[in-house]
Amino acid sequence: MVFSESPVSLRPSLQPDETLGSWLTRIALANGLSPSEFYPIVLPGGRLYRTDLDRLACDDLVRNLAAYAGAEEAEVAAATFRRWAGLLFEADDGRRKLTWLPWVGTAGGRTSFGQQACPLCLVEDSHPYFRMTWRLGFVTACPRHGILLIDRCPACGEPLQPLFLPPPNGRDRLIGCWKCGADYRRAPKVSVLDPGAVEREGGWRKIAREGWAMLGDYGPQYSLAWFPILWRVYRLLATGRFAFPLRTGVADRNRAMPRPENLPMVKEVERLNPRCRQALLSMADELLRDWPRVFVEACREVGIASRILIKDHADAPFAYRDPVVRHLSQPMRTMGADETKAVTRLLEGEGRIPTLKNLLAVSGVKAGAFADAAPARPVRPYGTHRYWKLDGVSAEVRAAAKAAAHRAGEKVGPWVEQVLRQKLARERRAHHIPK
Repeated sequence: MVFSESPVSLRPSLQPDETLGSWLTRIALANGLSPSEFYPIVLPGGRLYRTDLDRLACDDLVRNLAAYAGAEEAEVAAATFRRWAGLLFEADDGRRKLTWLPWVGTAGGRTSFGQQACPLCLVEDSHPYFRMTWRLGFVTACPRHGILLIDRCPACGEPLQPLFLPPPNGRDRLIGCWKCGADYRRAPKVSVLDPGAVEREGGWRKIAREGWAMLGDYGPQYSLAWFPILWRVYRLLATGRFAFPLRTGVADRNRAMPRPENLPMVKEVERLNPRCRQALLSMADELLRDWPRVFVEACREVGIASRILIKDHADAPFAYRDPVVRHLSQPMRTMGADETKAVTRLLEGEGRIPTLKNLLAVSGVKAGAFADAAPARPVRPYGTHRYWKLDGVSAEVRAAAKAAAHRAGEKVGPWVEQVLRQKLARERRAHHIPK
């Protein structure tokens, strides 16, 4: 395909680490077009539906964009998921989910938050653009500014979608929400919750570039095996009936970990916002340490058997399946009523509440054996349980707070706490009150 000559200014250069969707949008805007208007020009006969071009760009689109902008075809291909073929995934048929690379916009009729951004990077860019590393689900922090990335509009909660733009308003439309027009650069700048997150995620990005990593007793592993193991541990912490007890166990091991109750449990773990992902990835990193010793011990403490860990995971990497089968396959015996009562008396004699967790810790038997014997968690005092922050609040404000928390991908408690912290910080600055 041959393009007519155009001024250089109408052909913005592909920026370092820029995504194909971001670049195509910038070219379209430079020519006074929308991405949907420019797409059939660069790919005759094509139509831009709600597709993720970073993942689904065809060979002809890559070739034509390279020819139009005077770029190397390999450079343009590296602005797509092809960069990670053989590193994060073996092959991509365009239909199944890719681990750590969720869709942008919608997937299977559900909202997906695959595009992230750093508000301060967008502020500093002379021509704002979206980076490829912001597409990685295990990346939650900006290594330059040390703040959490955003993955949704701070005003309306819609996903960031570079290919869909707000109406012309005299501002840079690429970094405006397609639905409400809010400027992503004005999003709250939230410092990372885990001081080690930036360094840890930098190491993970290096693994994605170089293709291998060390994994405890199993030595060097290809990234195609290492990242699926990280994903399985992360998902075990994020959802399912063992998620909360496993989080609690990790937090008990390391007091620097976030509070488990402040993290929602969802089936579609790709929908978790950067704050929640960062907290869960911190826990996953703790379980990967000294692999597989820490992971096996944590699973034993909460009664997770091998059948749970390798269920529907026939393709699990050897370094995951082997320790699970060898160390967590022992049959777990059940306990009779008399023995259960004896363990309960033992705990009460030590001044410990015979909760399910404590019964498991003492006996190490199957969790189901205690379903009827273990008492419910004791009621927490006022001011500490999960709903206290909305006590005494009007129904109208309560509904608005819940809606705002939902847009931010948060539970109500953490959202209210964040708002209060921001308010208190402004009060301290205004009245010069020391912390």
